[in-house]
Amino acid sequence: MNTNWLTDLAKHSAGDFEATSEMDRELSALAVRARRDEDARWRLFSELAWKIERFVLRFRSWDIEPFDLDDVVQESYLVFLETIRRWRHQSVGQPPSGYLYYFLDVFPLWLASAVRRWRRPARPAVVKRAPNSSEDASDAAVIDEFCRNLGPQESTLLRLRVYNGLTVPHAARTMGLARRTAYRRWNRVLEVGRDYLGKAG
Repeated sequence: MNTNWLTDLAKHSAGDFEATSEMDRELSALAVRARRDEDARWRLFSELAWKIERFVLRFRSWDIEPFDLDDVVQESYLVFLETIRRWRHQSVGQPPSGYLYYFLDVFPLWLASAVRRWRRPARPAVVKRAPNSSEDASDAAVIDEFCRNLGPQESTLLRLRVYNGLTVPHAARTMGLARRTAYRRWNRVLEVGRDYLGKAG
């Protein structure tokens, strides 16, 4: 389990703070900038890291196999980004405010909702065969040849996407992979694909 980066951030964050209007205004101004500025986004996440870590640790007792607490840590950052995207401050003509209260209200619920979706039973990874027309057979032959350049998980992921029309997250659940792992595998498929097409051209 590698949650140390969040723990390290939490040591330097605002800690178990009382949500004051002054702190809210400061974090709200950061949240506005964080929509376009990566440094502001990381600083805002760092300020909230102690709270985020506390929310993440609630899932230690959850049965989320094949996922683990590292996956919850990764998901916590994605949920944090979603709070920035969806929050709207209402203080027209005034300094922004309200983000901190919004974050504390929605973040734990959204994170729990995301993790609950992982607990759905995974469907077995059954790859449909390509139809038998000569054109489809030719496409299948190209995919088979391309898959020789891939690892077993990458090949299965590619086939699930091409033949079954699954998205990467759906394929991840079907294969019993963490979503991050599935995206890493898919990025590898794309890298190999660019090389493959470059040589073919």
